[in-house]
Amino acid sequence: MKNQIALLLPYFGKFPSYFQLWLDSAELNKNSIDYILVTDQDMEEYRIPGNVTVVKSSFGDLKNHISNQYNFNISLDKPYKLCDYKPAYGEIFKELFYGYNYWGFCDPDVIWGNINFFLQKYKFFEKDYDKFGCLGHFQILKNNERVITAYRHYDNERMRDYRYVFSHPYNFAFDEQFSFNIIAKKQNLIINDLMDNPTPFADIKSNSLNFQRAYGEFKNVRYRYFIYNKHRGLREIIVRDDLSKISYQCMYVHFQKRKMKIYAEEAEASKAIFPNEIVNGDIYIKKSNILQSNIYSLEKWLALHTKKESLNSIKHKIEFKKFVARQKSFL
Repeated sequence: MKNQIALLLPYFGKFPSYFQLWLDSAELNKNSIDYILVTDQDMEEYRIPGNVTVVKSSFGDLKNHISNQYNFNISLDKPYKLCDYKPAYGEIFKELFYGYNYWGFCDPDVIWGNINFFLQKYKFFEKDYDKFGCLGHFQILKNNERVITAYRHYDNERMRDYRYVFSHPYNFAFDEQFSFNIIAKKQNLIINDLMDNPTPFADIKSNSLNFQRAYGEFKNVRYRYFIYNKHRGLREIIVRDDLSKISYQCMYVHFQKRKMKIYAEEAEASKAIFPNEIVNGDIYIKKSNILQSNIYSLEKWLALHTKKESLNSIKHKIEFKKFVARQKSFL
């Protein structure tokens, strides 16, 4: 450990096809952030940077560890349910965060940019934030008792009550802006939710034909792609309707489980990231990239709309949508 911040990623099962790039881009932040990866996967095929620590664990052992933290029966049958436990990671995994001033959580389906650039831009340390970020794929929090137990705050919305969330099998997005972030606001934590317009990160819609932002979309965007450079970080390239280009430094891009084909060589310093593939170097968009992304979208749509669901699952989704709608006044 040599940094003040540690981000935790428990992940079980096969990593995304571009996970080596996740690791490489984590190394870009070696002077500001340590990453802790808890997994059951064999990591021999990957090059692990010095600021990434791998902790081997089975999902069953992790579930038992979490269960032992509470005096009620938790629900944790599938790894994806871990998303609801993210706000509690500071308490659940306090031994992993020992000695750090800040703890946080992240997702595997991201490519990191130069996070330190944005920590400086937002004067992260000078403003003494308790919480940095509000979405489930990336948050940094202060490592003190008040913040690590903030998720336990009583709330009259049961979908924002950790006991209810932790004891039911469905996903409640407890780590997102309409749950944990509202809990933090109610406790007067010092927060930068990073929801500028545009946001410093690119959260890509999962069902879009091309790369479309879920938050803070620009005007007159024909399409976008990203350039990752292991020395300079991540840039978002926006192509306007008149084919002019604008380039922005990007904190990270979140793919939301989008499947990507890898054609880039690991040794290549610069990589271009399109909606369906990652290739070598800073190259121009080809028409085939746009057309192939339509195929991805159709496959995604079919997967979403042909999935069988139980009646209880459908009822939960209806109730959850009503819950989200009630939170607009807090956002």
